[in-house]
Amino acid sequence: MKRKIIYLFITVLFLSCKTQPAVKIGEDAMRKLMNIGEFGAFADGGLLYLSVDAVNARPILDLLAIGGASGKDAAQILDRTSTITAALYPTGAAQRFFAVLQGNYPKTTVDLLLKVSTDWKKQRSEIGADYWRAEKNRLSIVFNEETIAASDADPFSFVSNPVPVSVPQGFDEFRQGAIMAGWSGNDASVVQSFLTALEMPFEIQAEGLFFSVMSKDGGYYTTLQIKTPSENAARGLFQLFSMARLLGVGEMAEGDLGFLMNMLFSNPPERNGAFLTLRLGAMNAAQTALVFNIFSNYTHTPHPSGVLKSAFGV
Repeated sequence: MKRKIIYLFITVLFLSCKTQPAVKIGEDAMRKLMNIGEFGAFADGGLLYLSVDAVNARPILDLLAIGGASGKDAAQILDRTSTITAALYPTGAAQRFFAVLQGNYPKTTVDLLLKVSTDWKKQRSEIGADYWRAEKNRLSIVFNEETIAASDADPFSFVSNPVPVSVPQGFDEFRQGAIMAGWSGNDASVVQSFLTALEMPFEIQAEGLFFSVMSKDGGYYTTLQIKTPSENAARGLFQLFSMARLLGVGEMAEGDLGFLMNMLFSNPPERNGAFLTLRLGAMNAAQTALVFNIFSNYTHTPHPSGVLKSAFGV
């Protein structure tokens, strides 16, 4: 009898040693995520970084979330989400996207939904903590009652980020009042690949690209700001866009692409020192979502809605 008690004690001790560290690691990781700041969980090397006011951008998000996600499940998550921060990474990177959702998520309810679903399975992270994985959607998530971290790879990747991304100087000032805003993490190569695909003879000399979406009087207004190496470079780019606008370049294409080009050249470009600003015309929610779709198709970047769909999809 004593021997059985000893064996039982050893077994319980072994299982406790095996499971408790993983649980503690997971708790520590989520605590770090909650307190890390808006972009502190994101690795450097991304193509695009995006911040979304999920409440005021809801009409756009509802359109971006359709497709691979269940509309009902997406709506339920969005109903409880206040902000979304996401990063899109190039092909060959350890992860194609990473997203952080902040809001109010009842852990017991979400946990139960995942457990009864046949799509979701628990997996063990490289750091030793558990997360949920839906292989057919290539989506992994980890969550607590205030935060959801989602990725196509290990959602705990933020714990060991070797080089956290730095928010570019001037970005916070640029996005004041925006419901969606972000920047290109690879200078302006994303924009250059877009213009090349359109067979437009523009060569972008840039050190950075900001973009934002404002909501005003029921419409949405998208702004692009390109930082060039010098005032001369900005002046040259300003002249190119001005000439293209005078020549009616935006009216040469048809369909969705023609719509985007019309929007791109709807207002005169603006120059301020080494910065060039392009203000697209007023659009509704569907047209704004369409701009994201077309832009991603022509730049070969992961679709921003793919991040949103994956973050919500089941």
